[in-house]
Amino acid sequence: MAADSRLTLVWLVLLACGILCSHAQTFSDAYTKVSEANVSDSLRRVSLVPLSLYSFKYDTIKNRTQLGILGQHAQRYFPESVEILPTRHVPGEKGQPPIVLKNFPVVDKNVIYMHAVAAVQELIRRAEGLEQELQTIREADVRQREWFEQLSRRTHVQPDSQVGY
Repeated sequence: MAADSRLTLVWLVLLACGILCSHAQTFSDAYTKVSEANVSDSLRRVSLVPLSLYSFKYDTIKNRTQLGILGQHAQRYFPESVEILPTRHVPGEKGQPPIVLKNFPVVDKNVIYMHAVAAVQELIRRAEGLEQELQTIREADVRQREWFEQLSRRTHVQPDSQVGY
């Protein structure tokens, strides 16, 4: 083995081991401007964006119907999820040249999925709050019934049998 190839091999091994990597960082160093998400806003946007059933004329699976958010709707409600491609080339029919679509909006569905997760979290939080309120109301109802029964016994008044609880 020549000296040059041995040196290259040593360099590759050292690089692979991370020894030569002078800018090693932890994964958390890769994120900046981290803050808590506004899940209420995500719920609002998810509830407003229209879902459509559609077929993409140039789909590789012919006549497939898809459920999704069209590019123009994603642009309105989730602008951070859309990249407008100046041109997108799609294969033409057999023997035909490719078709060029201009200003084609490509939707990053992962962005929308994460907003949907945030919306679900908000709905869970709200449901838990409503369950707590319902429990409080039930407890107050029990206390009121007990109080009414005690009052009825003291005053010898019978509860109205027409009232249904």
